Amino acid sequence: MKTKLRNKWVSKLMALCLTAVMVLSMGMTASAAVTPTEAKNVTVDGLDEGTTVSIYKVIEVNVNDNGQPENPMYTWTDGMAAWLKNNTNETYKTYIDEKTNAVAEAFQKGTTAEAFRSFWHDVEAAIQAKQINISIAYDDQTVAAGQTSATFTGVGMGEYLLSAKGGVKIYQPTTVLLVPSYNKEKNEWILGDATVGTDTRMKGVQPPIEKTVQDGDNTVAVGDTVTFVLNATVPSYPEDATYKKFIISDKLGTGLVFKGSIDQNSIKVSSDVEGKNTIDQSYYDVKANWISPETDEQRTFAVIFNNNFFENSSTITNVYVTYQAEVTADAFMSDPSGTMVNDAFLGYNNDPYTEDGYKENPTDKKVYTYEIDLTKVDSEGIAIKENSATFQLKTGDTLLYFTGSKGVYTYNSSNTVSTAGATADLVTDSDGSLKIKGLDAGTYTLLETKAPDGYVLPNGSIEIIIQDQEPDGTIDKVSSGNVTASGGAALNGEVTISDNSTTISFKVQNTSSDEAGFTLPTTGGMGTMIFTIAGILIMGGAVALIVVAARKKRG
Repeated sequence: MKTKLRNKWVSKLMALCLTAVMVLSMGMTASAAVTPTEAKNVTVDGLDEGTTVSIYKVIEVNVNDNGQPENPMYTWTDGMAAWLKNNTNETYKTYIDEKTNAVAEAFQKGTTAEAFRSFWHDVEAAIQAKQINISIAYDDQTVAAGQTSATFTGVGMGEYLLSAKGGVKIYQPTTVLLVPSYNKEKNEWILGDATVGTDTRMKGVQPPIEKTVQDGDNTVAVGDTVTFVLNATVPSYPEDATYKKFIISDKLGTGLVFKGSIDQNSIKVSSDVEGKNTIDQSYYDVKANWISPETDEQRTFAVIFNNNFFENSSTITNVYVTYQAEVTADAFMSDPSGTMVNDAFLGYNNDPYTEDGYKENPTDKKVYTYEIDLTKVDSEGIAIKENSATFQLKTGDTLLYFTGSKGVYTYNSSNTVSTAGATADLVTDSDGSLKIKGLDAGTYTLLETKAPDGYVLPNGSIEIIIQDQEPDGTIDKVSSGNVTASGGAALNGEVTISDNSTTISFKVQNTSSDEAGFTLPTTGGMGTMIFTIAGILIMGGAVALIVVAARKKRG
């Protein structure tokens, strides 16, 4: 009897245990399941303001009504499946199981990073060309002003392709992976955060352009020839992009004029900075006075590359455009400091699937010319007005020639003694000032060749050092002094170099004839009277001697 009773309780206990196990098992199953409608927010970084991002679903995650992943776990969306099956690229056909539309192992494990990039480029191109029947999964997101990211809210499980346009960069297509994973320690399926690319960013590049002076010397004189070199990075477009644009344009500022005619002969286009590897002229055109489609601004010239360039020059990463310009006296019309700005632009299509995606990346190069301002003063530092002084300027033993008058003269390196209108004599104006414009950096010797009336001509000279090592348009102060006088020449007060100035200013002192230790004779003055009196006295003495001699003779 006791045995039967014991067996009955054991049976009940076992039943309770089994029930508990079943309940626990059911509870574990319920807590371990991924909700089919579970969603996450997706944030994309690395964007420019104004960039619009679209998101396309390319792979489905198969989860049943109980929240358990099914086999096959990943399948291509209908549009992607049709495109892969009918693709002319045989490799792409291996990415899909044609019976189930499952993502094949060849895609999951056998694809290199480079092959992945190429594949997603082709997918993006096919989407833009409407070769894939696919819809935007969620509303486009545009980056707000001052922001660098965009966020899609409530994104369901799957793999997505991000495509961006606008802003200033050319963006590479990027994937978003939002799939469940099994946690063995917790014995559960979990949906983690979305993986955007490799570091939450869309990779985008604004093709750069750089402008330099060939010999590295940005300090010039009027009349000099400057050789400019533009270095532009070739935009990297997907192979199937339908609108590939690559334009290099330049706008010469006031004070610079293009040297020669604007054509393919005067503008050298090469793939190396030395200009040895010239690019076939059939790959580009040169246009003078070209109008930018983005700004409607007229440029001095543009080098416009065509499709032949992209089809036949895939190994070229940088293009160098070399040309020459001459510095003119007009440099002081736009900027009295003599700073000449020369702008260059790289034009490209930041959305290579539409015709209206043209953008420009600008750069500039400044070249500088310098000025000497001096004032003639007396020993008290007061300007010597009305009476002019005359100077000459040399570099080494070379006498420089200028054009101008009334205290303002401009140097031109092409001026010589035989040039019409050129002079070596620099005359101060009625205020005693003299401006010498259009000079290059260097060391100069200033000689006074005629002093103002009533003043002594100094027998010395003044040395002027114009140095701008950056160059940045500001004359550097040198330890030995930018302006020094020797011999009888003298300065009065401090030498001035203003901030952000290409001008050096100082005062040149003259000594009056009185201060020099002698007095100039004047008509009817005391000097003549003295000689007259002396003459009368001598003549009177002579008469007296004659009278005395006559008396002695009679007596």
